[in-house]
Amino acid sequence: MDRQTLSQIGARFGTPCFVFDEAALRARMRRIKAIVGDSVHLCYSIKANPFLISAMKELTELMEVCSPGELVICEDLGVAPETILLSGVNKTLPDILDAIRAGVTRFTAESPLHARLLSSASR
Repeated sequence: MDRQTLSQIGARFGTPCFVFDEAALRARMRRIKAIVGDSVHLCYSIKANPFLISAMKELTELMEVCSPGELVICEDLGVAPETILLSGVNKTLPDILDAIRAGVTRFTAESPLHARLLSSASR
């Protein structure tokens, strides 16, 4: 993104403002993928940047969500459930069961409690 474009954005929206260059993101992700190859699966953690999901779901193999709200955002944007990874230290059994009902099959266990919850949810 060149200086003139950034100046125009600043004039239109005011400053400070958050600007993201999707073309640069795509180019960087292609370079990363070329370096790591197909044996490494890239995962995008949506966190505070769900506006990048549309681009990142084409560029990564997985989308990490850490809350029921992030899962809903992914569902609303058409992220394939088999590409969603439910992570996060605060997930509860209802969160896990909701994710399973949505088609999510990948989870992290950050503690023995999470391992027990995931085990009980899979029965």
